[in-house]
Amino acid sequence: MFRKLFIFIIINVCFLISIANAQSLQDSKNGFSLELPKDWKIIQQGSDVAIIASKDDQGRIVTSVMPKYPLSRSSGEEYFILKEVNNLLSKKFPDAVIDAVQKDRIANQKAVVTTFSYTGKNGISNKILVASFWVNNSIFQVTCITKAEKFEQLKVTFLAALNSLKLQSLTASDWAGKGDVFKNNKEHDKAIEAYANAAQLDDKNAEYPYQLAYIYSEKGNFEQAIVEITKAIELKPKTAFYYHERAYSYIALKNPQLALEDDNKAIQLDSEEAIFYSGRGNAYAMMGKYEESLADFHKCLEIKGNYLDAEFNLGQVYDLMGRNEEAIKYYKIVKEHSDLPESVKVKVQARINGDWDSYREWI
Repeated sequence: MFRKLFIFIIINVCFLISIANAQSLQDSKNGFSLELPKDWKIIQQGSDVAIIASKDDQGRIVTSVMPKYPLSRSSGEEYFILKEVNNLLSKKFPDAVIDAVQKDRIANQKAVVTTFSYTGKNGISNKILVASFWVNNSIFQVTCITKAEKFEQLKVTFLAALNSLKLQSLTASDWAGKGDVFKNNKEHDKAIEAYANAAQLDDKNAEYPYQLAYIYSEKGNFEQAIVEITKAIELKPKTAFYYHERAYSYIALKNPQLALEDDNKAIQLDSEEAIFYSGRGNAYAMMGKYEESLADFHKCLEIKGNYLDAEFNLGQVYDLMGRNEEAIKYYKIVKEHSDLPESVKVKVQARINGDWDSYREWI
């Protein structure tokens, strides 16, 4: 796929037209602008590629927009993909040596900037600084080229050009950033609107339906949470946590069988994550399979150490089994936590006070 993206750039260079006397590069089709360095000019511009050159032609800047990225991805994979796209460009030159790779942000979007050196057919040493960054579901690339001896002199100019790049409308990443702020402020409806906008602009990023699922579950709308997290699972079916997140909503809807299936899948994908065993323990407990439930909660604590949910649920399971001494042991551990939900606090205190008849429902 990366090879096809690079070929696309080369093909588009063949369809460039000359433009002069401009103060900035304006690309209305792709929705961005870039300020020209002093005494630089646009020498060619096509539908998705433009070339800017210095007055003495000692340096060039090439902007290009790749086709929409066809594969699903998570936010954690985005920097890796950009790094690979940059590496692919360097491989066009057989003797290329990568000098530096760093994460960055361009126009407030995730970016990777790679610098590499190569020797041309004429024996002259050259340097390329290439910056690739996401705009919704496409990768934009700005490539800066000069002779090695001129690189330090022109590096400031190149970086200034990169920093001048502006996008004409909010991107999926921008909307997701707004969603993060609204989520942290508990402004759930605004967060939903922001993440929904992000998902509409970029339907290949699993992070956005996941965030929608989280917010809907916070609001208590577990049916819609399941709809959204299922979209994330369809995009990234090997992400174990997404199955656990859906299992949480199934538990809230009193559907332990589907919760069990999802946490089984999560454990199959990642058997070292403690909270998946805690989630499955919940499902077993709701199904009345107390021995299996105890095994999972103990497994969770074996992996994680202290974990409030597992400790409280061990108390609840022993409580349901009539093993009061073991239940009290875990209820007393839970009581030491300072940030208990009110429903947990009331049940724990009742048991410690000897009340075993109230609050029988599983929390």
